[in-house]
Amino acid sequence: SFRVVADKRLGKDCDTVVYGHAHIPVIEQRPGGVMVILGDWITHNTVVLLENGQFSLHSWNSEHPLPF
Repeated sequence: SFRVVADKRLGKDCDTVVYGHAHIPVIEQRPGGVMVILGDWITHNTVVLLENGQFSLHSWNSEHPLPF
């Protein structure tokens, strides 16, 4: 699972693990750091932003694009 793989890396040589296409977007605090799953571009249209050390998930909408 994504959590098992993330937990093996987090706290050892990185503090964040980011996965691409995995259908369901999530940002989850794990014991050694943060796991980010972007979801997918077809159904959720999700993107992740990192601002001031914090991750946030957003849905892309071409009529109201994100400010980046």
